[in-house]
Amino acid sequence: MIHKGKELWGKLWHTLLNLLKFSSSSLLGTFVDLGVLWALTTYIFPEHRLPEGDARVWYLSPAISFEMAALANFCISYFYIWKDRISHISTKSFFRHFLPYNLSTTGVFLVKLAVMNVLSSLFSSWSPVGCNFVALFVTGGLNFAINEWGIFHKRKTPQEQLEEQLEGSLNEEHTANNNCKHTDNAPER
Repeated sequence: MIHKGKELWGKLWHTLLNLLKFSSSSLLGTFVDLGVLWALTTYIFPEHRLPEGDARVWYLSPAISFEMAALANFCISYFYIWKDRISHISTKSFFRHFLPYNLSTTGVFLVKLAVMNVLSSLFSSWSPVGCNFVALFVTGGLNFAINEWGIFHKRKTPQEQLEEQLEGSLNEEHTANNNCKHTDNAPER
């Protein structure tokens, strides 16, 4: 029982460390997003030189900056946060992980927009920044969960799989033996 408690505590500690690393990575991603957006709207698609409401300023620039931030966060996740869960680092592995990561990040972004919309409806006095701040906590947790237990979930080693199979076989055998003993000891009528 003590072994299981230590094992559980170790898993919890490892998950908390990953959460801390992930939060730091997300903060860096926010800076990348804002920096790229600023550079695009200042130098590439300058807002003051384009017609008001131009799609390049309001849609293309944020989409590019979001994707750059997602790529930066993914690289940190792949090479640092969850590197111990990558069996073989290669170009194929990189893109095999990046596609679901990018799709989940986009989905979480849409959830964030929905949460912001709900919050702005419920609390009309809140600014978009306030709604965004609260939505980031909700979606940050969701994004971490998707990465921790989905995209970068820990696969069992062949040895762990074998041990699990042996343990299952021993449990089945033990249960079968106990059932036989109970049957053998039953009084005859």
